[in-house]
Amino acid sequence: MASLERAMATGAYAVAYEQTTVNGKTVNPYFITVFWSENRNDFYIKFYGDAPYRSATITHKWGSGAKLYGMIAGSTGPLWGRGGCEVEFLQGNYSNNAIPSAQFNESYMPWYGGNNMKIFTSTFDVEYPDGYKGKPIPGDRRNIKYLALGDSFSSGEGDTDKNPATDQKYYRQWTDVNEDKAKGAPREKCHVSTRSYPYKLANWMGLGSGPSAEWASVTCSGATVYDMNWDNSGGYEGQDSPLGRLHGYDNKGTLQGMALNEMIPGRVKQIEFVKKYQPKVITLTAGGNDVGFGAKLTLCANHESWGDSCMWAKPEYRSWLKADLKYQYYSLKSLYEDLKKATNDQAKIYVLGYPQFINGDPTAQCKNTFTLDAREREMITNSVTYYNRVIKQAAKAAGVKYIDVENAFGNHWLCGDRDSHVTAITNIFGANGNERQESFHPNAKGHSDIARKFATELGGVSPLRYAICENGRNSCPDSAATINTIEDTEYFKKGQTQDDLRVINYKLSNGTATKVQEKYIEIKTSRRPYKPWKKVYVKIYSEPRDLGEIEADKNGEINGSVALPGDLPAGYHTLVVSGEAPDGKKQELYQTILVKGPNPDDIDENGTPDKNQPCGAFIQAANKDEDLDGIDDACDPEITDPILYTARNGKSSLGEDEDRIYLFRNTRAANLTGVTNDYVDKSKNQNSTDALVGHTLSEETRGLAFEKLVIMKEDDSDIKKGTPIVLAKDINEKCYALKPENYLSPALKPGSKDYKLRGLIKLNKLPKGVSCEKE
Repeated sequence: MASLERAMATGAYAVAYEQTTVNGKTVNPYFITVFWSENRNDFYIKFYGDAPYRSATITHKWGSGAKLYGMIAGSTGPLWGRGGCEVEFLQGNYSNNAIPSAQFNESYMPWYGGNNMKIFTSTFDVEYPDGYKGKPIPGDRRNIKYLALGDSFSSGEGDTDKNPATDQKYYRQWTDVNEDKAKGAPREKCHVSTRSYPYKLANWMGLGSGPSAEWASVTCSGATVYDMNWDNSGGYEGQDSPLGRLHGYDNKGTLQGMALNEMIPGRVKQIEFVKKYQPKVITLTAGGNDVGFGAKLTLCANHESWGDSCMWAKPEYRSWLKADLKYQYYSLKSLYEDLKKATNDQAKIYVLGYPQFINGDPTAQCKNTFTLDAREREMITNSVTYYNRVIKQAAKAAGVKYIDVENAFGNHWLCGDRDSHVTAITNIFGANGNERQESFHPNAKGHSDIARKFATELGGVSPLRYAICENGRNSCPDSAATINTIEDTEYFKKGQTQDDLRVINYKLSNGTATKVQEKYIEIKTSRRPYKPWKKVYVKIYSEPRDLGEIEADKNGEINGSVALPGDLPAGYHTLVVSGEAPDGKKQELYQTILVKGPNPDDIDENGTPDKNQPCGAFIQAANKDEDLDGIDDACDPEITDPILYTARNGKSSLGEDEDRIYLFRNTRAANLTGVTNDYVDKSKNQNSTDALVGHTLSEETRGLAFEKLVIMKEDDSDIKKGTPIVLAKDINEKCYALKPENYLSPALKPGSKDYKLRGLIKLNKLPKGVSCEKE
């Protein structure tokens, strides 16, 4: 596979499939075959013959004697013409030791037995015949019109729903991968959701999808301005600085080459994609990670160990917070100017602010925001408002278009409408099946809100056609938009900043410390120097405590340690290093760190084992579960109406048939469903509360793909109100409704007296008010 990786980085490849027809109708593809060359200059695709029976063949370039590699990678479904055998993985060649043919037919050729090789995607150069009017070869990325850049608010972080067709989240390939260093695979957690707002904007602009798409998203959760701009681009080792995700990988060059060719975010600076593909439209969100929004929220949401509002919400730290937000003006302005330069000012650049995601009203009722109190929510909403003004000012100064999405969610924010368009708390120390970084981000509905607000801001005009400047240019800098003319807010007027104070979120340490076991905190800095040979002073907050002083070296960098107080409470704290910058201004670098107790089973030191706490360590459980999903409301990412039934396609890992649909009843909801004494099979999962109501039995329902489940809101003929109706689609995307047999009877144990397998019956028509359309 190393050869294929090199081809993806510096060569070319094509993915093909053998299209099949049965009785004149197109059915599932047979084989998937991959062809590749390690050097892009060795092969190209050339057309032979005349339409409509023309073929395209991967052909040697003149003078090349290189090898073209071919591998049959597998099949997408049962191979009807080969005795129904399911081929999971074959390598090397077809049956009879024949070499895979790199010839692709334009039309169905009956004398070939009905099997036609088609290209799914290709990166080979293509020589089109004169007057060619057919479709371009899929995968040709030379015409990228739109490129989405940015951080987690653009990537789709927080879209925690699972796709019923795959039982996986909607995160794109290469963006939700754990590290496997033995296989040369870095950790990839950019979390690019296919339901994020860039996908919706691309659809609005008519830019297509899949291999033929004329756009791409290289957004990445956790991205800072440094991960997007020119700075140190040649020595960049991926996100998660100072040691990037590719640090220590011998194949770093190959991985970065693959990233640029395959639109894999997080391995190279985002501006490198801009330089290579020269898009006509760029959208981005940037700056949230530079001011540590996530770290501040984590600190405030977990401050209970000292029983007061977190430091950022206290009036005495307001000027400090404002300085942190305000100072980003310069780096944001520089980023926007870098992007303009990278496209020679030929791209329309749209900079989005950040949406308000939590209700700041002190009387608002909050359920799943951990211990965030009214004063902390007030701080969050005012910080978002002020930071959006900083972003807008930087955009005006650079001459790019600012898009106001601050109120995109309306009342569908946290502590607002029950139908929240924001994912709340997720996985603090294993609290549920998600990851902590997904907390406080828009869900799929929230991204729809952002896309709609974007379109409204442009008056419904496509971003490709919108006139950013009156003179027809793509940028029009405003010299009056300086840092000193940023519009203030009443909240921050009470905390005026010092002009000579610079506050910067920075990774000073590894971010965690364990009491007793670690007596010192190691502190290192680079890229943010102090005056050489001058002392810097280290403090830790919630309540300020002096930890000591360290002397900067000849380059102004810090490399030292301070003692960790043994009586420091376990929990989140803010580490601060204060000193004088080379320009004479006061510089304070800060980082949120987690201090753990020495007992690994009770890291919050509250006397209760962490595994016995419904929401994990540091979190006070609500001891409520309104939607009956088994997750305490204090750490439930989404509180919905009570869940009575669930449905899905079968899982082979559980001994189920993947071509059948299974309906389950939530036994936690027995008081609502009226059904008690359900049998629950716990042989595969001791914590299961799902009782099998039934599954599809007939051959006519076999192969249907689960789409969604609805509960009837009113009677419709013989279908009573409250009946669960399963909606499914066939291979042609036709929608069907399935009704369970005798579903109000308790589920019985297989083999027991009176046990009978119950099915899901396909109805002749969809019930009233029910469809497969997404709500």
